[in-house]
Amino acid sequence: MIKVLELFGEPILNGGQESFGINVVNALDSSEYHIDFLTPYNVNNREYEKILHQRNGKIYSLGLTFNPGGNKFNVFKPLKAFFEKNSYDIVHINSGSTFFLAVAAYVAKCTNAKKVIVHSHSSGQSESIKHVLIKKIAALSFYKNADEICAPSLEAAKWKFSKRLIDKKLRIIKNGIDTERFKFSSKKRNKIRNKLNIDKYLVLGHVGRFTAEKNQIFLIKLISQIRKDNIRLILIGDGEDFSLIKKEARKRKVMNKIIFLGRKSNPEDYLPAFDIFLLPSKYEGLGLVAIEAQCSGLPVIASNNVPKDINITPYVSFESLNNLQGWITLINKYSQIDRHDESDLVKQAGFDEKNLTRQMKKLYSFSN
Repeated sequence: MIKVLELFGEPILNGGQESFGINVVNALDSSEYHIDFLTPYNVNNREYEKILHQRNGKIYSLGLTFNPGGNKFNVFKPLKAFFEKNSYDIVHINSGSTFFLAVAAYVAKCTNAKKVIVHSHSSGQSESIKHVLIKKIAALSFYKNADEICAPSLEAAKWKFSKRLIDKKLRIIKNGIDTERFKFSSKKRNKIRNKLNIDKYLVLGHVGRFTAEKNQIFLIKLISQIRKDNIRLILIGDGEDFSLIKKEARKRKVMNKIIFLGRKSNPEDYLPAFDIFLLPSKYEGLGLVAIEAQCSGLPVIASNNVPKDINITPYVSFESLNNLQGWITLINKYSQIDRHDESDLVKQAGFDEKNLTRQMKKLYSFSN
């Protein structure tokens, strides 16, 4: 039995890296791998707790207060105490914070984890002096303490790792999804559209944590520029920008065109009800939710900050966030598309659970 710790540098909610972690849990045989989750911060995902419990795993929280962009030095002592009490063969560190990755890699290695994996899940907009400095300091920790470095795309790797590190240690890990779970279902579509009373509307949809980088405020501006009454925008998620987004919607007088559904543990039931999926991120490591949307047969319009790796089906377009009219033109174009099950294309592109299993078994092996 190989003991694995999936360590997260942010709270465990419903974000992309937590989704990746639970996909890993589902992809690996629990008789061969014991997997726990750990965050220094809070946990708010009962579904993930239930899944781990069923596989004899556990989610640990160290109870620290999460401060995005704040000092990460305060995680050092609690992490060290945790590792001195709990030993793991493999520590797989997942975070959007370069500094957290570096600190956690050092602590894991100095407390005798057999294999330390550092995983970048996000990219960024522009490199500030602070970012460049942290990246250089972190590289020292990664060279010494990380046995593997991973990312879902080259963009995500370049944001956190030096060229030398990338050339020497990088593995691109495709974030595999359960294609059966996300494949298109007309039954689910009809059920949700009837439930939400949106059957007569063209439905634009988005799933994501409400944060500045996910840029839901752009969608509010977009919907305010579409002069049609037969449009509805569904937003699934929550987060620190939730109140700001609602305030902008009231300001632009488009609350009647928007349905806020909050955080959902079953996005696969709602994706079939959408007609077009929108991803206006300021930056992304990959954009796993766009893969899930395509599996459900949805056309996807993404910002040109999203890695082109998401382009799987024929109905994916990238547009500048400075060109609202371009987004509107694409919405009009994709409003005529008939829905199809595209799960086979997702499998062929390597974003399915079976390929994830192969990748993770190799990553968690001690023979390479």
